[in-house]
Amino acid sequence: MSIDLSLMPHQHIHLWKINRSPFNGLAIFDDVGTGKTISALNIMKSFLSENQSPVLIVVPPALFEKWAMEIKRWCGLRARKARISGTKLVLSPGVNLLSHGIIQTKKLDDLPEIGMLIIDEAHHFRNQETQSAKQAHRLCLASRMRVIMTATPLNNGIEDLVNVMNLVLCDIQPAVVKALVTESFGTSNPDLLYPIITRCILNNDNSTRKITNHEVEMSKTERSVFSDLISSYKDKQLSKITVMKMASSSMAVLNKFTGNDLLVDDSKVAYTSNLINSICNKGGKVIVFTEYVETAKSLSKKTEEHLIGQITGDTSADSRSAFLTGLQYSSGGVIVMTDVGGEGLDMQFVDAIINHDLPWNPMILEQRIGRLDRIGRENNDVNVHNIILADSLDPHISQVLEEKEVLTTRFGGYGQFIENKGNLVLSEAFDFQSLTSEIFTNDAVGCATQDYSHFDNCVLDLLNLIEELD
Repeated sequence: MSIDLSLMPHQHIHLWKINRSPFNGLAIFDDVGTGKTISALNIMKSFLSENQSPVLIVVPPALFEKWAMEIKRWCGLRARKARISGTKLVLSPGVNLLSHGIIQTKKLDDLPEIGMLIIDEAHHFRNQETQSAKQAHRLCLASRMRVIMTATPLNNGIEDLVNVMNLVLCDIQPAVVKALVTESFGTSNPDLLYPIITRCILNNDNSTRKITNHEVEMSKTERSVFSDLISSYKDKQLSKITVMKMASSSMAVLNKFTGNDLLVDDSKVAYTSNLINSICNKGGKVIVFTEYVETAKSLSKKTEEHLIGQITGDTSADSRSAFLTGLQYSSGGVIVMTDVGGEGLDMQFVDAIINHDLPWNPMILEQRIGRLDRIGRENNDVNVHNIILADSLDPHISQVLEEKEVLTTRFGGYGQFIENKGNLVLSEAFDFQSLTSEIFTNDAVGCATQDYSHFDNCVLDLLNLIEELD
């Protein structure tokens, strides 16, 4: 039995928009934590009420069970796993789930007609040269309706957005899609993309993001060991930049991957552990992200008194759920996790996030923070602590993230994640004077009043431009 879809105002926009669109596709680029899953299920529920064709939902492996539960809860339907027979994709009537991992590893040449296709976390297919991206494109071509979802369509440059939009407009020449996206960005004209994207932006008045960068100094011994190891490293299996990244995380991970057994104090792990224990001693609930399992083990060992659990890509869904429940009802505790382990988890109740390792990719950083900063969060701040090891690769990564943030702000921003000069407290996490703020405004007004006049004008202009470019 399903419950009635009780939607927030912005979650009506997507169905309102795609029902009127001649393009049979929509990119949901809504902010992290705005309920994209429910918005997509609202479209799916409407589609299934009028169509018998099967629905296929492509999701990361870690989100398989979450999607199945939401489909059961909101739509009263049982989602089945799509079957693979050789190179043939076999769908059951109703709703089918397919893992990202399948299309990354299996070549599917024989595709059935897909009534509606939903691709979650579509940024995983932004590299059009990979087999998985080509496979995703073929799935789009086999579908009558497409919903492409990601909160972070921009990573390193505009090409990322172009490649995701190729999934929405899969039957249009890639060069034409690139011209449309480039023109929209270059002229700051949101109307060009208006008919085919949404960007509902979370404006959480109940909380602000407090960003603090913690600079950690190495000991003289550490500095000497790191310098000697990196300068003398000649193993071709790992690039020198990779070794430098490991050295910025922990001695444990550096020892494991370089085959050394260096017994040296680890200033960064010690600092992060002390920060965790300090917050937990005051009753705070903490999530710590690291890129390496070995670093996670080191941090877990030094915070045993407050440790609720450690989550990596190998942690079962039941264990993840149990750890989160334990943290939620604790009087102060910590979960240490990797990015793969934390994908798809909702943590509105957490007080602070600690980024022990900074990723190169701002998208990953925003996905981390977005686990906390989302609809349903109570009236408290989101405290973000970035741990930066001085005289390592960390300061350079921090600078790269700041530069990439300039690009993403043109698209509506992802939110603040690196502390600027001074200790910044943001009252507004997003720049609403951006390309997509006008799209959100027009969507909100049009959907609330059921006025399609602006939408219809933009559709006509887009159709004419596509015809002219094709």
